[in-house]
Amino acid sequence: FTFPQTKHLPPSLSLSLPLNSRTLVMKTMNPHHQQKQPINLKSLRRRFALRFIRSLKKIHLQQNKTLKTTHLGHAIRPNKTHKLHNNGFMAAHRVKMAAYASMASAVGPRRAWTRAVLHRSTRPGSSSQTPVSRAQKLRSLVPGGEAMDMQSLLDETAHYIKCLSTQVRVMTCILDHCSSTAHQVN
Repeated sequence: FTFPQTKHLPPSLSLSLPLNSRTLVMKTMNPHHQQKQPINLKSLRRRFALRFIRSLKKIHLQQNKTLKTTHLGHAIRPNKTHKLHNNGFMAAHRVKMAAYASMASAVGPRRAWTRAVLHRSTRPGSSSQTPVSRAQKLRSLVPGGEAMDMQSLLDETAHYIKCLSTQVRVMTCILDHCSSTAHQVN
């Protein structure tokens, strides 16, 4: 499928991602470059998109397995004690964790934040009442940042922000494509 051009993407880029092949093409909107240019096969954006879509498919299959169908064809949840908003929260949490894991996997283990996400070694922030320095706040926001010196922390933070912005762009494209496809079906 193709990610449509959105207002959230840089106006010079549009991403096309065919699911059945390993090719990825970047179209430039620059009038001097009207031809399609192949993206580097090791592109972070491409690797994240492929891994994230694979994770979304797994989540979708798991959700379908949790639904049971009665003899009348009505879908019911196995455990009716869960409220609708709890199920929505858990689904959103699974998508968020899949996005983090996909991005960390696409980047690789060279960065501390990716190792922390991949190994689930982040710990929840402390609940102390003492004022926290800006560096401590930053350390709590960057996965794996708790044990870094300031220079490494700033380097990891810059890389983490770059990866998060890429993640947001790809997820926005996926959402826009899915919502436009849903409107076309109806």
